Amino acid sequence: MEQPPFRHTLFAVQFFLAFSAYYFAARFSLDISAVHTFAAPLWPPTGIALVALYFGGRRLAPAIALAAFAVNFSLGAPLIASIVIALGNTAEALLGVYLLHNFRFRAYFDRLGDSISFIAVALSVPFVSAITGPVALALTGAISASALPETSLTWWIGDCLGALIVTPFLLKWFARRITHLHRSFLQWLESFLFFITTVIFAVLVFWDPIPEIKAIKFSVNCMKSSRQRGTFYFKICISQKTITISS
Repeated sequence: MEQPPFRHTLFAVQFFLAFSAYYFAARFSLDISAVHTFAAPLWPPTGIALVALYFGGRRLAPAIALAAFAVNFSLGAPLIASIVIALGNTAEALLGVYLLHNFRFRAYFDRLGDSISFIAVALSVPFVSAITGPVALALTGAISASALPETSLTWWIGDCLGALIVTPFLLKWFARRITHLHRSFLQWLESFLFFITTVIFAVLVFWDPIPEIKAIKFSVNCMKSSRQRGTFYFKICISQKTITISS
């Protein structure tokens, strides 16, 4: 039975949004703070990939793989390494979504088991890409062998934080909007203003277009220059706050 044309259009839009969100979030993260060019201590694309595959299904996996390949290849990674990284990042997201479904996870985080299972997945599945990506880069000469441990650790921490910080907020946000499609004009206006405010603050904090916000910039730089372990616990506190706010 032939599918209606709008289904193909909807899939094309979902594919484009998943690819664009992953690609630009990845470039943004690596431009802000990168370790040996290819690893970042905070990697939001992990959370974006989990959310995209959780709601869009495995059919969006090629969008994640293509975006991951495009990011690393554009930064100078060898072709083979870029392919391996793309496959590892996609496998990480697929495994994470598979485990969440097996744990009977619900995106509303309204049960204690949902939070426990999600944290377990967020801390475990990043090992997939944190091993395959840096090893591929080392074997192809993109990074030195001595940089492999630091790159792998940063890769794992960044993916964990990306899942712990980004995924809960997006999961609840999209879950509620899928459940409540018929929203009033004021509710849609509220969501739009919240999105615009988030973008504006992100630009002000990270790009520093206005000299008067150097105090904010200084606090961000202090966080970035702290030790990785300290940053890890700091970010987890933010993640818990995000879950509290979104619930």
